[in-house]
Amino acid sequence: MKLMNSRNNDLMITLYKFPKRGRQILPLLFSILLFLTACVAKDKQDKNLPRTYAVFIEGEEPVLGYNDERYTQFREQNILVTNSGKIVAIVQGRNASRWSDRSGQDLVCKISDDHGISWSDPIMMATDGEKSICPNAAVYDREKGRIICLYSVFQWPFTDAESRKTWEGLKNREYSIHSDDEGLTWSEPREITHTAKADSVVQVYGSGEGIQLKSGPNKGRLVVPGGDFVAPHKRVFAWYSDDHGETWKSSEVVPNPHERLTPCENAIAELSDGSLLMNERNSGIGQRWQSRSHDGGLTWDTFEMAPDLPSISCNASIITVDYKKQELLLYAGPVGPNPNVKNVLEEYQGKKLSSQDKRQNGVVFASMDGGKTWQHRKLIVPDLFAYSSLMQLADGKIGLFYEARDHKDIMLVKFTVDWLFEENITN
Repeated sequence: MKLMNSRNNDLMITLYKFPKRGRQILPLLFSILLFLTACVAKDKQDKNLPRTYAVFIEGEEPVLGYNDERYTQFREQNILVTNSGKIVAIVQGRNASRWSDRSGQDLVCKISDDHGISWSDPIMMATDGEKSICPNAAVYDREKGRIICLYSVFQWPFTDAESRKTWEGLKNREYSIHSDDEGLTWSEPREITHTAKADSVVQVYGSGEGIQLKSGPNKGRLVVPGGDFVAPHKRVFAWYSDDHGETWKSSEVVPNPHERLTPCENAIAELSDGSLLMNERNSGIGQRWQSRSHDGGLTWDTFEMAPDLPSISCNASIITVDYKKQELLLYAGPVGPNPNVKNVLEEYQGKKLSSQDKRQNGVVFASMDGGKTWQHRKLIVPDLFAYSSLMQLADGKIGLFYEARDHKDIMLVKFTVDWLFEENITN
């Protein structure tokens, strides 16, 4: 008897013939019994957690017209919900490479019309031969019903990563593509490299989702998180468009006077007072940083530490949702091997913990004061957990999409805010 976990956390049993010799049966049965006991215990524990669904699984995602073994990882998802309620999941399909972030990845997507329970076959969005598409960000224009994806293409071949050291000319070029039919088909790439800041070496979009402003004088503006590299530093800012993605401009750089903050990828949410909150990955000490904009993303306040949010160096996600006539801000990210947030916060004290430097244990945090404090938290994925995307789904549930199995797969766990406020399973 062979026992395995299926894609949706149910148990599936497959029978096969036992060995003929009786003396071989007892040890085998004993091993099976131990394994079964462990699985039952795990299943009992997992009943406290919301159900998980597979979105992209490494080795099981053939793209029409391409080799089935083309991809060894699916990473850096962008998740969008359309006006009709469909979910479009955009990911990097990565080939094997010594340098994973430049591994010849293409952009592919899947579509779900049943709130994430089942998914279409993968659809090729963009490919550029041996060049690497990375990173990328997507935003949904609800006024036009258009999905817009911005991405960078590194110019050297991924099969020769060392060539980047001697590469002459532009290191990367930037492009925009869009879909007007909810991800089924995509436009030809349109180059937007000219939007880079004058001193920029490499532009960065996301990785993650942009937003469309819902209120205020800039209603309808598209805002996408991002930044760039200006040797030897990284800078963080936002990209914005006031003409439905036809042209893009960059905001002012977020001021960063902090020696302990090494900025990187970020996520942006719009608050009910019209301000924007940027939540920032920190490659230095293990806590998140935040900045606010009061003019629709054109300028940003100086970064401040979010003392309630522990995080290893990893991208994360934030969204605003309505809960019982109150604005609720949600954040999701990995906290490391020790899921006890209280103890971890006490240990950080402004320094980085090497013992926590692993992308696992996904925790959802909630703020009722616009991100000033994050007092409520709950463990939702007690396993490997890397880049994540939070999204309000059309069925009323919250979808948390995340990289699983050491960056190989993309999974979805669905939960309600009521579940989030039940008894904590994270201290």
